[in-house]
Amino acid sequence: MTYRTRLLGALTGVALLVGASTAQTINDGDIVYSGISSTAQQGALWRFDPLTQTVTTITTQFAANNHLYQVDMAADNTQLLVSQTRDTLLFSDLYHVQPNGAAAAVAQNIPEWITGMDLDGDDHWIVTTDIGGIFQVNRVSGQVTTLVPAPAVDDYEGIAIVREGGIKYAVANLFATAPSPAVYNMDRTGLIGTIVPAGPNLIDIYDINFGAPTGHLFASDYTVGVSQVTLGGAVSSLVPFDDVEGVRVLPDNTMYLIGNATVASNLENTIQRWDLTTNIPINTWQIPQTPLTNWFTYGIAVYGSRALTCTGLAQPGGSVQVAVKSHRAAAANANYQLAIANGRRPGVKLPNGEWLMLNVTDPLFVLSANNLLPGITTGFSGTLDGTGRGAGTVNIPASLPANLGITIFVAGVIYNGGGVVQVTNTHWFEL
Repeated sequence: MTYRTRLLGALTGVALLVGASTAQTINDGDIVYSGISSTAQQGALWRFDPLTQTVTTITTQFAANNHLYQVDMAADNTQLLVSQTRDTLLFSDLYHVQPNGAAAAVAQNIPEWITGMDLDGDDHWIVTTDIGGIFQVNRVSGQVTTLVPAPAVDDYEGIAIVREGGIKYAVANLFATAPSPAVYNMDRTGLIGTIVPAGPNLIDIYDINFGAPTGHLFASDYTVGVSQVTLGGAVSSLVPFDDVEGVRVLPDNTMYLIGNATVASNLENTIQRWDLTTNIPINTWQIPQTPLTNWFTYGIAVYGSRALTCTGLAQPGGSVQVAVKSHRAAAANANYQLAIANGRRPGVKLPNGEWLMLNVTDPLFVLSANNLLPGITTGFSGTLDGTGRGAGTVNIPASLPANLGITIFVAGVIYNGGGVVQVTNTHWFEL
């Protein structure tokens, strides 16, 4: 029995009819998640407010054989990127969805079921599909390019962009049996090795995410829970719950989990936030049954978690644009400082409790954080506008050799007279 057969066979009963979306505000830190109903043949996207513990519907317009599986923050940190699978799971599409539910297609007719997506630093999403292959999708033009063709045996079930330890991309392999890879090492040329083979804790991977604070991978397994996987291949169990559908690790070293809402499980109708330093749950939220009755939850994202994005190709004589967008109220007209470094760690924990994930011992960090790279970094300090937006540029020296294969990481801090407002996520570009 395939995973799709098992999943769809488990969805029984009468689907709840939910109304059309209405204009609403999604706040920084709200949890956005996707769900499907096989009986209603419908996909939906919801917002969960951890403060009020209420659920509101973003959209239910993905109907008639259209199921929403994956969700992430789009590059602009305002829209959501969601994957829609349609036509009896033969093709998938990517959509931008506004907070008010309005949707616009990014890319269409990607073969099979999209199981994972992550944003690289050159305007491309890297997208896995279960048995259709692995693709890159240009976030602006929507052009789809095949990186790995449809597998003969494997079932690709998620991707995490790593860019350290000799690993660019980590690709999860569903239903792997030893000695087959449970997690592949991959770059733009294709699959290039094994990070870890299948084992007792990696039987049925559904999602995989990279934790920048630790430098480890976190894999949610449909059968045995969430495991930590080091880049050297060591595996340890963290969350011994079944039916963990989605996992997201944030720069503050916390992890969000969502459990499905139909099949009886340890995390049924539940979102959890875990402290990865102590490995204990910080929050457990029971999702209200309405509007989840007879729905199966899938992807999870934290709204506003992509406050910084790099765009453009880092070629000699070219430039990389660094966009900052914060949804926090205190970010309006606040100050910001950006920096670059050759690595993410050791980072530094700032007074607001968030981590700046850049190697603060790197001379490149020290120079850029003090604005001592004239002509190379511009706009790295300044004031955000009234909507929390700002921009910087990294100018690549024309004398630099091309295609060095070196990843440069970028992050920043937003602050005002009251202290640190927000520490951005870390993004990157490759020289």
